Amino acid sequence: ALGKLFHERTGTTISDYMGSLRHEHIRMLLHSTDLPVSEIARRMGYSQTSSFIRRFKSVEGITPGEYRSQRKGG
Repeated sequence: ALGKLFHERTGTTISDYMGSLRHEHIRMLLHSTDLPVSEIARRMGYSQTSSFIRRFKSVEGITPGEYRSQRKGG
């Protein structure tokens, strides 16, 4: 019932919304910290850095390292 109501009100599922928030947090960490990509992956619940990188690239079209480099002007 909650999931249906959420979808009716927002046009998205709770799962997709939470994934979007998670990804936004990842982008913020890449932009505003010098944490290694492996540490960001670990903090975000990924057991394998390679899975994290693949998932990030599927959303952004670039790797986390490339994203960070572009955002920091590097």
